Amino acid sequence: MVGGSLGVGVLVGAVTGVVLALSPEWLAGRAWLRGPLAGIVAGTACLGETVVMAVATDGGYGPMLLTLLSTPVVGVVAAVHSGDIRGRGQAE
Repeated sequence: MVGGSLGVGVLVGAVTGVVLALSPEWLAGRAWLRGPLAGIVAGTACLGETVVMAVATDGGYGPMLLTLLSTPVVGVVAAVHSGDIRGRGQAE
C-alpha cells in the first residue's frame, strides 16, 4: 500500500509538472488560469490513489471514501503552488 501511494504521488507530481511545463505561455503566465489547470490535473491524477486503496483494503468503503474526499485537497494545494511547480515562484 505504501509503495502504491508513493507511486501515485510521483505520478501526480510528474504529470502536473509536465502539463505546466508544456502549457503555452499565455496560459502559464497567468496565475488565475495556471492555478485551475494545475488543480484539475493533480486532482484527476490523484484519483489513482483510490484504486490503490481499493486494492489494498479489498474494497473497503471507508478508506476509499476518505481518499475520494481528500482529492480536492490535492487539487487546491497544486493550484496554490502552481507557480512554484512551474518555476515562477513569488515574483509574479
